[in-house]
Amino acid sequence: MEVVRAITSQQWLLAGDTYYCSSQVWDSRLSDTFLCDRVLPLVDYVVSSGSLRKMLGWQTLPFDILQRQYLAVLPAITPPSTADMERMTRIIQELTHRFDNKKCTENDLRSLAQALDGKAWVPVSDGHYLSPHRTILQHADLGSCFHQVSHAFVADPRAARFFRAMGIPDRPSHEALYIELDDISFKLEKNDIDGHAKRNLISTSLKILREVFRHESSAPQHLDRSRILIPTSSNVLNPIDSTFFNDLGSDITGDEDIALAHPDISASLAETMGLVRRRTIYPEAYS
Repeated sequence: MEVVRAITSQQWLLAGDTYYCSSQVWDSRLSDTFLCDRVLPLVDYVVSSGSLRKMLGWQTLPFDILQRQYLAVLPAITPPSTADMERMTRIIQELTHRFDNKKCTENDLRSLAQALDGKAWVPVSDGHYLSPHRTILQHADLGSCFHQVSHAFVADPRAARFFRAMGIPDRPSHEALYIELDDISFKLEKNDIDGHAKRNLISTSLKILREVFRHESSAPQHLDRSRILIPTSSNVLNPIDSTFFNDLGSDITGDEDIALAHPDISASLAETMGLVRRRTIYPEAYS
């Protein structure tokens, strides 16, 4: 026991120009290097003896080291370097393995989520990383608002389970979609927005609305209609229940104060959304 205590407590392991105790460093085992090299000094050799690794406390990297390493390699500006992308991939693979084998606790995940809060840590396509509120596990055509987690991970059911445990949804919540509609509405009201940007925002708002009402025809959702904004013919967003679907087509004198749905809203989408038709205001137009 005295020998073990001496091995683990004394600063006798040389890394660079400094001596450390075993809990302060790691060896250069290739499988572990990208999991800790930014936060732990590495000795320049590999310990292959299982019994010696156990004695040194080098069997498995502590969870907090993985967490610190992930924080250390998260890029301030994406995309990161190729080496850091490999580091992040290895860390996620290791976290996935531990989660799948029940080797990390709820407290571990809670600590990791808190440490990553507000950071762009979720891998998406092209080596970019985004905040969790911008990412989903299933593919959905929602413009630039939401991005699917990198296929390299979502193709693995174990990784998908890990991301779900970390709060990444399969598809965006209604609350997240409402927030995006609010953001689009704010952008459309700016005076300096050009026509191309307007068209893109209107197109994105329609994609979001289709997502909001995705299951409405077959299984009505508990939607908060007071939060739902839809594009109008004036290229702004308006509350859904004070916007009318233009099923008359022609202009009607005195109709200027009525908000009409954008012409790109189809009759089927209008019906799914429960839009009031314009002819209910002017029934004489059909007489």
